[in-house]
Amino acid sequence: MAVDRVLYPPVRNRTANPANLILTIAATVAILVALGSLAAAGFAWFTTNVNWLYAVIPLWIIGPPVWFWFDYFFVYRKYGDPEAFDSYKHGQQISLAIWAALAVLLLSVANAEHFKIPKPPQPVTLSCAPATGSSRTLGLE
Repeated sequence: MAVDRVLYPPVRNRTANPANLILTIAATVAILVALGSLAAAGFAWFTTNVNWLYAVIPLWIIGPPVWFWFDYFFVYRKYGDPEAFDSYKHGQQISLAIWAALAVLLLSVANAEHFKIPKPPQPVTLSCAPATGSSRTLGLE
């Protein structure tokens, strides 16, 4: 069984690890952007203007993978405890699940029938032309 370890231990002389400040700022921004995205989804739903979602979805498709890359190469590898890698991976997997759920939710809402433009009804044309042929072919015997 893996031991849950502190990812970013205090640095020399027990000063706070700079990674904690970076991650606190990133988490705050992520929460605000997530709430803003959900608000945009609600606004799009009630105004039936799907363009609000089309503006937010690319952010959620590209942003989190870029953050995961940045976090690993520039935060964890510089400030993290190498022996806590299993704990780091576990946290990334949980974050990945939340990211995927939010991206799927936004994509599902954007593709909902609610936003589809109904086709205008096609005019019905009735032909008033006289029937041709004998009464036998028309079944009028």
